Amino acid sequence: MKKFDGNIPDIKRLTDEKLTQELIPARFIPETPPELKGKNVKYVFDSSDSFNLTYDELVEIVSKARNAGPRMIPVLGTIGETLIDNTLLHEKLIRFVRHKGGNVSFVEFQNEFPEIKGDWDFILTEYNLLLWPNVTEEFIQAIDFLIKSNKLQFAPCEPLVYIGDGVILDYPVANHFKKYSSLNWFPIVFNLV
Repeated sequence: MKKFDGNIPDIKRLTDEKLTQELIPARFIPETPPELKGKNVKYVFDSSDSFNLTYDELVEIVSKARNAGPRMIPVLGTIGETLIDNTLLHEKLIRFVRHKGGNVSFVEFQNEFPEIKGDWDFILTEYNLLLWPNVTEEFIQAIDFLIKSNKLQFAPCEPLVYIGDGVILDYPVANHFKKYSSLNWFPIVFNLV
């Protein structure tokens, strides 16, 4: 276990021996989730270095990062105010991913649930990464909630997955999770944790 030196690379949270994506945008300091209050949580940086921090210590690090620019990797959306328990939609999404056996694309979600089509674009603005266009805010919130609740995770995928689903976006494809000067499409698929 290394001593934390103040650098703020990609952050993932390891709880209950399961590696899950952690969403902590540098622009937002979340309140401590009830399940983490008073607990030490092991954080994994860059999937290799790990540090034992309390959640409050991590929030302090996030606060410092806000002044240094968005060096943290937000996973999806903006967390905190979006932690809304929409049980019906959550259950539908989880059941669908389970039924499909994982690796579910946004196209598959929209084909199964036409009600998630909307006017919102799922974009990580700090990095100019488009995850998917034309969805509802409710859907974005549901994905945020399920990831934060350690029920859903995502992984980058080849654009061929989306070509196979019959849809391709007219944007340059982001091959790496990094900041781009113009908007790039970052294709992903979803799996159960």
